[in-house]
Amino acid sequence: MQLRFIRKQHENGNVWSFFFEPASPFSWKPGQFLYCSLKHNHMDNRGDHRYFTIASAPHEQTIRFTVRYFETASSTFKQKMFSLEPGAGMDVYPPDGSFTIEDYSKKYLCIAGGIGITPFRSQCNNFNHEKAFPDLVLVYGSQTPDPIFSQEFDAYTKTYPRFNVLYRIAPQVINAEFITGHVADYKERLLYVSGPEPMVKTIAPMLQTLGVPKRFIKTDYFPGYTI
Repeated sequence: MQLRFIRKQHENGNVWSFFFEPASPFSWKPGQFLYCSLKHNHMDNRGDHRYFTIASAPHEQTIRFTVRYFETASSTFKQKMFSLEPGAGMDVYPPDGSFTIEDYSKKYLCIAGGIGITPFRSQCNNFNHEKAFPDLVLVYGSQTPDPIFSQEFDAYTKTYPRFNVLYRIAPQVINAEFITGHVADYKERLLYVSGPEPMVKTIAPMLQTLGVPKRFIKTDYFPGYTI
């Protein structure tokens, strides 16, 4: 499978979105990811493959990857992607991953850190498209006072009473005290946690200490995904 590059868009700070169109149509579920291959010269030891969560919803018809880019500190893969011209190709494997929300009758608590917001952006955009939000609380931790996609989430809260978003802006943290103090029914919800590996490996055990069974917790992270 191949994607063709359309454009890139600066979100804030060191966060960029890259938009692609499929060379031939394919389907995916909100929350899934693609395994991408981008051949390039002078490749560093971080390789020519990356996992990227799809930040767009299927009805948008374009594939959107939202990532951090640090110019010279980023991998040669990211540098190559940043330099792509419209029409350039990138090879991908079929969509994969089970970090999806398909049963709208259940209640959810979704916890995101930084770029880990991307699967939830895809899912919430899709819920809005279908005019059917599940009962969902989104806890969103950000290093900046203007979290990416926050305008979309804020708009959804005004339309869908069952959707609520709670922001934690650094130095504020997402901890047990915050969860128990702001999401009283967290034990009744399925929990989804997405973000940098250290954050996910901290939050998931914390939820278990609060009495959430491990089988009710889904996690989504990719080691080194910020590089």
